[in-house]
Amino acid sequence: MNNPRIKKTTLSKSNIFPQATKKIVIFNGVDISTYRWKGNNGKVLIIHGWEGRATNFESIVEELVNKRFDVTIFDAPSHGSSAKSNTTMKDFGEFAQHLLKSTNFDYVITHSFGAVPCSFTLSENHIDLKKIIFIAPPDHFTDWINDVAKLIGINQKIIDLTLEKFKKDYDMNPYEMSVSRWIKNVNNIEGLIIHGEKDKITPLERAINVNNNWQGSRLEVIPNIGHFKILDSEKTKGKILKYLKD
Repeated sequence: MNNPRIKKTTLSKSNIFPQATKKIVIFNGVDISTYRWKGNNGKVLIIHGWEGRATNFESIVEELVNKRFDVTIFDAPSHGSSAKSNTTMKDFGEFAQHLLKSTNFDYVITHSFGAVPCSFTLSENHIDLKKIIFIAPPDHFTDWINDVAKLIGINQKIIDLTLEKFKKDYDMNPYEMSVSRWIKNVNNIEGLIIHGEKDKITPLERAINVNNNWQGSRLEVIPNIGHFKILDSEKTKGKILKYLKD
């Protein structure tokens, strides 16, 4: 949780990121890379997932910029081109909270873990947003840990020790951390959940539970697609643009 596998952001391979205004923001002593494309069709904040990076949203950002949205995205601490943090998950969440509370965004789009700091912040603060889009969200924090552990072959004893260490280091109870629990308190903002039918990282049942607990949300399932390819899907981009336009 403090040492995600870093995949550096390579702007030279991007069509849209070289056009962004790049700014380094120092937060909690960590240099964080942010990218912005100015527009006049509503302000969008994008939050990538764990072990992700801003350029994962290349095709979605390009569509939004072409439609003249004002788009902001960042590489989280210890992710992409941002500097390494000694408390990565804490700084990831707090920086997302900082942006949500300090900037008047109209829309938020998240992928995977990005839904965690977003839903927590909205449950604890009254923030005026028009719409939220969760792509492939997790639900219970412990489920997320267990899902990842299964993929990389970690046994239950190590999982239990990890959760107890998290509880001690972060002063938060991981057994009470849940997107569906937090989002239940967000009744003033509409939501769209997009999830891949073949998602092996965060199974579809996670999104179904979030949808069931989020008044005013709807779930769109894209068939035959998984956790990462969903970000490049034409169907995903079409659903996002239609939802923001409606």
